[in-house]
Amino acid sequence: MKHSERLDYIDLLRVIALGGVIFFHYFFSGISRGRITSIYWIAVTFIYLVTIAPWWKFPGDGFGDYALSLTMFPTAFGGEWMDAAHWFLKRELQFYLIVIFFMAVGLGKRLPHIFPIWAITMCVWNLFNLPTYEIWYLNGYFALINGGAIIYCIREWGWNRMRVIGLLAAYVCSIETRIEHAAFLGPWRKTEYSPLIVSVLVTIFFLMML
Repeated sequence: MKHSERLDYIDLLRVIALGGVIFFHYFFSGISRGRITSIYWIAVTFIYLVTIAPWWKFPGDGFGDYALSLTMFPTAFGGEWMDAAHWFLKRELQFYLIVIFFMAVGLGKRLPHIFPIWAITMCVWNLFNLPTYEIWYLNGYFALINGGAIIYCIREWGWNRMRVIGLLAAYVCSIETRIEHAAFLGPWRKTEYSPLIVSVLVTIFFLMML
């Protein structure tokens, strides 16, 4: 395995680890106000302080970029993530928005039924390569998040046919879209990703949540 390819797989493992931490805090530890946000703000502040230190060899982000990062959604304001590993928070916040919407319209109690339908819709949509029209919630990343939500429902209320189908749909969609995304990144990063390794990593991710 080439050195650059090995580093890319390490980056992918970092992403999975970050997602696992987020899922653990939200789905398994329960909602504790400020738990994730406070850790994120501490991390961003630490990065900012270290990179502006006079002994740091590489120039860091300015205060404006740091302030945008505190919003947890800097790209919405034309900024960039201070640490590229934080990109997954964007999808997490988008997920919270749709959950808040369903709760606001009185469908909060229906979420355990909505998640499997959402997963099946995403799976069919991506397998047939239908246009997403820039709709966030048809993006393949949400197959991972939705899979975590379905697993949470299973842990709370048990298995049923719809949750099994939804979980399988989320799993299949996750593998298909991650392989496709890896193929897209390959030429750009001048490396080649093994579909088998990508599939194994996605499988490990789901097993960790179970």
